[in-house]
Amino acid sequence: MRDSLAKAEERAAYIILVAPALFFYLFVMAFPTIFSVVISLSNFRGGKILSKGSMSFAGFKAYTEIFKDPYFFMALKNNIYIVLISVFGQIPLGFCLAYILSRGGVHCYCLIYFILSFSHIYLFQLNSIGSSSVISSILNPFPIYSTDGKGLS
Repeated sequence: MRDSLAKAEERAAYIILVAPALFFYLFVMAFPTIFSVVISLSNFRGGKILSKGSMSFAGFKAYTEIFKDPYFFMALKNNIYIVLISVFGQIPLGFCLAYILSRGGVHCYCLIYFILSFSHIYLFQLNSIGSSSVISSILNPFPIYSTDGKGLS
């Protein structure tokens, strides 16, 4: 009797502890993912989702249109650049800085702060001669970015 009561109490505690995480996962991760796939396979163009006639099954027609669009491949290439820079640039740099600081490099903290506080001048702003910054010279060949503020022409 005591053993079955302990098992029931253990099962109730398990359900109470797992239910919030499961609820969060289902409504924040699983449902939006599945719903995005459903919308991508329909001809939905915006507006009320649940109104009658707003969505009908279209299959892979939207995907064939996307693969014919040249801007899709430019956007895909830009996203791949961002992922590669993040994975092979920012993450190792963060690990190196964390390692330096964990080894007692508190004195290096002042140097890191100084370098980062003045790096924006070199990267993002015009210098005294009037030439463009590093970021604008890197992004200038891409038609999606322009230094005149007009965007796509």
